Amino acid sequence: MRLHSPEEHDKLLQSIAYELKLKEEICRLQEYRSCGVRSLKGAELYEQLKIRRCQSVPKQTTVESVLSAFDVQSKNWALFQSPTLVSDEKKLDVVTRGRRPAKRLDISAAPGVDALSDGERELCSSLRLLPLPYLDHKATLIQESERQGGLRLADARRFVHIDVNKTRKLFDYFTDQGWIQAIAS
Repeated sequence: MRLHSPEEHDKLLQSIAYELKLKEEICRLQEYRSCGVRSLKGAELYEQLKIRRCQSVPKQTTVESVLSAFDVQSKNWALFQSPTLVSDEKKLDVVTRGRRPAKRLDISAAPGVDALSDGERELCSSLRLLPLPYLDHKATLIQESERQGGLRLADARRFVHIDVNKTRKLFDYFTDQGWIQAIAS
């Protein structure tokens, strides 16, 4: 019993092969998109750089890869075991557990740095905030604290749309300075 002719069978096989090529092309285009490539010229550059990266990475044996992964894990474990560092004079917590601390931002030539006190410069540098956005956040939080008779941390997070950890440190600094009144949650 025959379901289709030999010509139809050849056509079916060609269609399946074409489908596989299309799926491969779609996967390649999705890879480009996930890496931020948006043009064909960018895709060519991406492929060239990808080949360079593959050639520059030394080939590792399985044992070497396991040992290198173990070395990285032991370094990360050591970070978790290290104590929390606290700056004595500025009362800024710099936590180093789990990951390296971000490099401090040099704001010495940034616009608006003259309007900051030494403590505020230290805070901006450690939080990697430029002075002008910092001054905007400061004005907003002080104004809302005066308007509402105090702020909760959750309120501060609504008014200042930056990283929650940075908002927490700003909130703590402003309450320590007496610029805003903290309300217990």
